[in-house]
Amino acid sequence: MKVSGNILKNAKAVGIPGMNSTGIDFAAAIGFVAGNPDKKLEVLVDLTSDDEVQAIQLIQTGIITVSISETTKKLYIEIIVKAEKDLVKVVIADNHSNITLIEVNGKAIFQGGCEHIGILSDQDSLSGLTIAEIFEFITTVDSGALHLVKKSIELNKTIGLEGLSNSYGLSVGKTIKENVEKGFLSDDLATRAMSLAAAGSDARMAGSTLPVMPTPEAGIKE
Repeated sequence: MKVSGNILKNAKAVGIPGMNSTGIDFAAAIGFVAGNPDKKLEVLVDLTSDDEVQAIQLIQTGIITVSISETTKKLYIEIIVKAEKDLVKVVIADNHSNITLIEVNGKAIFQGGCEHIGILSDQDSLSGLTIAEIFEFITTVDSGALHLVKKSIELNKTIGLEGLSNSYGLSVGKTIKENVEKGFLSDDLATRAMSLAAAGSDARMAGSTLPVMPTPEAGIKE
C-alpha cells in the first residue's frame, strides 16, 4: 500500500469497527480476508473474530507493507497486489469511494473517477456569505430539504453519547465532561458540544460499530 501522508497520519492507529486490532495494514488485511465491496463505504461490515484472526495471520507473513506515496493529494490510496503471474494496481483519490485507476500487468483497464469529487467548495460563494444571508436561509429553508442534516445529527449524537458512557481510546470527550463536573471547565454550550463531539470521535476511532455521518457542507460540488 502507498498512501498520502494525510491518510497515514489519520489512519495509522485507528480501530476497525468491531475489531481489537488497529492500523492501515490491518485494514488492508481484513479487507482482503472478509471485505464486501458491494457495501461500498461499509465494506467492513459484519466482520467476525475469525476474520480478525485470519487478517492477523496474513500480516504476520510480512507480505503487507505500507509506505508514503509522493503525492500532493490529501486523500490518496494506492494498492498493489502481486500474485505468481499477475500484478494489479488500484488507486483511490480525493474521495474514499472514488476509484481513478485499475491497472492489470501495467495495462489500464479502467480510468475514471472525478477529480476532487466531493471536496471542492465555491470559494467565491463562501467568502461572500453574510450573517444576514445565513439568517435568511435558516428562517426560510424548507425543513424537508434538511433530512441529511437531521440524520447526521441523530447518528453523531448517538455515538457521542456512547463515547461519554464508555471508555474508548484516550477518552478525550469523557475527560472534558468529567472536568466540567469537577468545576475545572465551564458548564456551557460550547464545552458540552466539544465534549460530545470528541467523545464521538473517541468511540469511532477506537472501533465502535455505531455509524457516523459527516454533516453536508454548503457550497459542495457533487
